Amino acid sequence: MHLTATTRIIDSMVRAFVSLGVVIVVVAAFNRVHTAEVATPRSETLPEPTAVGSSQCLGCHGTPDAKALTQPLAKDHWKYSATIFHAVDPHRQAYNALLSEKAVKMIAHLRRGDASYQDAQLEIRCLACHTTPAAASNPALRSDGISCEACHGPASLWLAPHTVEGFDRKIAGFRDLKLHAAATCASCHIGDGSDPVRDMNHDIIAAGHPALRDWKEPQQPGESDFSDLLSRYPKHWDSKAPLDNSRAFPLAWKELSKSRQVRKAPQPEFAEMDCIQCHRNLQPK
Repeated sequence: MHLTATTRIIDSMVRAFVSLGVVIVVVAAFNRVHTAEVATPRSETLPEPTAVGSSQCLGCHGTPDAKALTQPLAKDHWKYSATIFHAVDPHRQAYNALLSEKAVKMIAHLRRGDASYQDAQLEIRCLACHTTPAAASNPALRSDGISCEACHGPASLWLAPHTVEGFDRKIAGFRDLKLHAAATCASCHIGDGSDPVRDMNHDIIAAGHPALRDWKEPQQPGESDFSDLLSRYPKHWDSKAPLDNSRAFPLAWKELSKSRQVRKAPQPEFAEMDCIQCHRNLQPK
């Protein structure tokens, strides 16, 4: 009789522990499900687009065609667009300009006010515009100078996708020049607040750099300085494509002004003025 009572007690205790275990498992499972429901989903971090070099473009866009240099663009001009650019566009010589005697003299002038300037071919403030910006810190790609990616954007993420019909022109790294042509040019010819900083300032002009006055904002309604200057370059693009010009220059000046304030650059910035406004005795050489 005593043994039976003891058995019953043990049996009750076992049942209680089993029930408690079931409850714990259920609660734990509920917590996992509930946590999964309310947890903030992780966003995938995309890699930063990087430059790949113009050699990656020449395979499709570099068809040898001497006629392309002298005749109007054909419908399949994309096949030799890089051929034209590499052969006759003056932007291709931008890096070589940093190796010139004139560049050496400019750096010597700039060092009088700022001893941190390196030789032009190593100076990031020069490379920012005289090479593809995304390749300015990459010695292997610097000699490309202003290449395809300087205007079209670093191609590591869009090089392969852009060969497919229906290509998403909003993909990271790609710059749609049908929408942002003038703004892209202004970012170097005027400057912007990017990293590395591009700033066509008075110090650089005073040291001997061309002032690039042709890129100033149109002064009168209907003027189209950008389109006029662009027409002087050998076209490797669809000349019928619309080119923005209305807001690019005012916005470039605005963004550059903000960047100068953040960097505590000297104010006022005389590069925004014509030289003759101060140097009234200047005479052409």
